[in-house]
Amino acid sequence: MSHLGDFLCEEVVARVHRFIDDELHGGELIAMLQHLEGCESCSHEADVHIRLKGLVRRACTEAAPDHLRHRISLHIAELSGAVPELA
Repeated sequence: MSHLGDFLCEEVVARVHRFIDDELHGGELIAMLQHLEGCESCSHEADVHIRLKGLVRRACTEAAPDHLRHRISLHIAELSGAVPELA
């Protein structure tokens, strides 16, 4: 376990997907960047995830069929208790 800046390595690994998706802000983002700058292991881990996300994005160019998107929307609506819009 390593501690650089405000984050432990375990905390960085737990936040890596939020970091890649630009979901970290303010002090959390600053702490993440400081840690990644000083920790080769975590920096490598983040780089692997960034590359993997890029590969998946390039490989998955096909859109989901309308019936599948509709089923997923209905399921999400059921889970959230919301009433889906009829299209």
